[in-house]
Amino acid sequence: MSSHIFSRASYTIDGVVGQEFYNAIGIYLAIWDLITFIFFLCALRTIAPIVVTLGLISSSITIS
Repeated sequence: MSSHIFSRASYTIDGVVGQEFYNAIGIYLAIWDLITFIFFLCALRTIAPIVVTLGLISSSITIS
C-alpha cells in the first residue's frame, strides 16, 4: 500500500477540481450542519424556560 494514498490532491492532472473535492466539501458541510443543529437545539433548551418565565411574569403585570 502506498504511503501517499491519503495525500492525494482533489485536482485532476490538468488542474481542474475533481469530484473528490465536491464530495469532501459536501461531507464537511453536512457535519458542520449537524453540529450547528445540535448547538441550536441546546440553545433552545436553555432559552425556552427563560422565555416562558418572562412571558408569565409580563402577562401577570397589569398596567392601570
